Amino acid sequence: MKKAVSILMASLIIISLTACGAKKETAKDVATTKKVSDKLIVYSPHRIEFIDPVVNEFHGI
Repeated sequence: MKKAVSILMASLIIISLTACGAKKETAKDVATTKKVSDKLIVYSPHRIEFIDPVVNEFHGI
């Protein structure tokens, strides 16, 4: 019984480590797959009177 539990635990560890090894996107992959836009989208619960100065300052940079 002890041997079966240790084999099961080792198998679970190997499977969990394999599942965490997914390929991550690099900056080059993202740059080639997504199109760059000049738009700025702001999602905010604040009113437009608060957002406009922030957007204007952002475009001034």
